[in-house]
Amino acid sequence: MQTVTSIVDEGLHRWEWYEFVWHFYVGGGKQIRLSDVGHLQTIINRARQRGVEQVFERLERQILHQARSIGSGQFNGDTSRKYDFSTVSYIHGDSTVSTNYTGSARRQGNELRIEVKIDYFFEDKFTDPRSVRERNIGTSDPSKVPPGMPLEGEMGGTLYRIYDGWSTELNAVVDMDPSKSGYR
Repeated sequence: MQTVTSIVDEGLHRWEWYEFVWHFYVGGGKQIRLSDVGHLQTIINRARQRGVEQVFERLERQILHQARSIGSGQFNGDTSRKYDFSTVSYIHGDSTVSTNYTGSARRQGNELRIEVKIDYFFEDKFTDPRSVRERNIGTSDPSKVPPGMPLEGEMGGTLYRIYDGWSTELNAVVDMDPSKSGYR
C-alpha cells in the first residue's frame, strides 16, 4: 500500500557487523547515517515486510482505523516503537522507528479514499558490543544504569548514534466496514 517517495542514495560499500564494532572503538562517537553505510534500503525492506508485525503494516492499520473513525476530513499522528531489525544485521537489533504523518479521508458511500504522507525516522545507539550491561541489568541502555554503578560494557569504545529517515505515501480505497475490506 505504501510507496517510498524519498530517494535512497546509498554508498557503494555496505558495512558488515565488524565495521560497526570497529567504529565503536575508533570513531570517537561520530554518528552514522544508514544510507552512508549501505543499510537504509534493507532497513526499509524489513520495515515493509508483511506478516511479521513490522513497521508499515502496523502503521497502516493505525491509519486505516483513524481514517474510518473520522469518515471524511484531515487527520495526523505520530508513533514511536522498537522493532527487531536483527535480520538486517544483529547490530540493529531492537531499534526505534518513529513516524509522523498527515492525511485526508473522503467517504463516498461505503468507500473511503485515503491519502497520507508519512515520514519515518530510524534511531539506534551502538553501545555495549558484548552485551555485558544487558546480561547484568537487563538492558544495554547506558541511561538505565543505576546511580553509582560503573558503566561496564564499553571496553574502551564510545557509544554512537545510528540514524536515518525516509518518506512514503499511502493511497488506498477501503470499505468503511473493516470486515468487508481487504485492508483492516
